[in-house]
Amino acid sequence: MGRLKSLKAQISHDVFRLFGAYILGVTSLCMLLAIYGIFFYQQEEFKHYKALVNTRLGSEISASLRQANDLADSTEVWTGLTDSAGRGSYLLPLLEKANQNKHYKFDLLDYLGRFFIHSGNTAGLLLDSPANIQKTIDDNQTHLELVNVEHTDYLAVSVPIMANFTDSAIGVVLLHLDLDKIMASLNFPNDLKVNYSLSPIVDKASALSKHSESFTFE
Repeated sequence: MGRLKSLKAQISHDVFRLFGAYILGVTSLCMLLAIYGIFFYQQEEFKHYKALVNTRLGSEISASLRQANDLADSTEVWTGLTDSAGRGSYLLPLLEKANQNKHYKFDLLDYLGRFFIHSGNTAGLLLDSPANIQKTIDDNQTHLELVNVEHTDYLAVSVPIMANFTDSAIGVVLLHLDLDKIMASLNFPNDLKVNYSLSPIVDKASALSKHSESFTFE
């Protein structure tokens, strides 16, 4: 009788131990699945954020570069740079119309890189003549530079203004695009820190406006 009770106790103990192991295993599996689910959700969310950054920055950069090239190719612009008669009547409205976008602005510079018509946006003055302006004056090519003004990141692009009667640039269209303002417009969570890099996929900056996706993002 004692051995029977002992055997029953041993069986009960083993059953409870197996049941406990089963519960522990199921709980651990559920926790692993939950952790994997959270990780998978975060990865998908990060992919979504990356796609938003790629699309928004890419579209703003491409649109601003196309507009900068349109200004540089405008007969009104190079006429205004070479003929002072009544130029304020058409150049000022032209620049005012071009500067409607809140994320980027344009300035007109003369052949020495001095402000000819300023957009009125303080960022243009604070850029303090980025090096790409002098490069554009020297080689008549489009150049770009990432600059930081008062803790704000800007993409500064200098586009040469050419005329059919000279081989040298008669002026420069200066584009300054506020990257931080574009990022802020995406309304990401405040605790989400986004790092990105801009890498042109073309050999020459002058070819950027011909590509709908001029930059890759990481």
